[in-house]
Amino acid sequence: MKFAWPAALLVCLLPFSASAVMLKQPIACDMGKNCFIQKYVDHDTSRGWIDYKCGHLSNDGHKGTDFRLLGIPQMDAGVNVLAAAAGEVIGVRDGVADVLFRHADKKKIAGKECGNGVVINHDNGWQTQYCHMKKDSIAVEKGQKVEQGAVLGQVGLSGNTDFPHLHLTLRKDGKTIDPFTNRGMESGCGLSGATNWEEKTLEKMEYVSPGLIGMGFTDKKPTNESVMKGENNATELPSDAPMMLFWAQIYGPKEGDTMTVKLHGTETGTLAESSHVFTGNKADYLMFVGKRLKEEAWPQDAYIGTITLTRDITGKETELLREEISFGAAPGGEGGGH
Repeated sequence: MKFAWPAALLVCLLPFSASAVMLKQPIACDMGKNCFIQKYVDHDTSRGWIDYKCGHLSNDGHKGTDFRLLGIPQMDAGVNVLAAAAGEVIGVRDGVADVLFRHADKKKIAGKECGNGVVINHDNGWQTQYCHMKKDSIAVEKGQKVEQGAVLGQVGLSGNTDFPHLHLTLRKDGKTIDPFTNRGMESGCGLSGATNWEEKTLEKMEYVSPGLIGMGFTDKKPTNESVMKGENNATELPSDAPMMLFWAQIYGPKEGDTMTVKLHGTETGTLAESSHVFTGNKADYLMFVGKRLKEEAWPQDAYIGTITLTRDITGKETELLREEISFGAAPGGEGGGH
């Protein structure tokens, strides 16, 4: 006996229409190693926000996917932005300065929050938009036909952004679509099956929350800006450095999570340790501990920095993140590294 599916139910079961655009990774980096996704499309139509996994990696009204670099030195070295799908360039903007939003002239970027960018039309009403690209890096022109994977420019720090990243927005007939669900912002979270990412690309885009942005040693108090500029990544310190500090920066901590950073030596034991319990969800968070020099020189030792994040899951404290970094030699000695 044959069974006919109701038409409405059949539409729900189909992962996406045959005309859906399929995307490749739009940024030339090693996902999960030297770049990562920090924010997704917001699926909460109220004043709050929620990502497609029902997590908090988004912000209110966020209409794209943010591919973040580790820092400004990586941006300066050059990371290409790639066409996620073949199409025709219908919009280009360049000339917006690469400046942290906190330092930017707000009047100059009003109406240009996307910064330098490119818009591409694809078949069947699909469109992709690429934002926050590096000034003077745009490599295509309006009206130009591009193949999937073509270089459009480079990741930058232009427009409304406080970290170097590519913001990718996908639209169908003018409506924002989440490429992880092939559905609109109003569709809610927790849906599965549909996607606009090609299979090999999706395999590289593991959802990670919380995740590590970076960590390192320094003899100066780190800030979000100095860390982003790569100024706190000493591979060795003078034996008479006035302070020894270990810092770690993470993204995606949730209310109730506990972040612990610890600086210790294999022989000298714990030098400093501190924990922080989050009273709300955070996009990212920088924390550091350290010790001032009290003798003439730091003891000859191998020094290690450890970052952990734990979360209460159904009444059990669970470790979600644990990473460490060490000097390969004592401070002031030869070498060093991760």
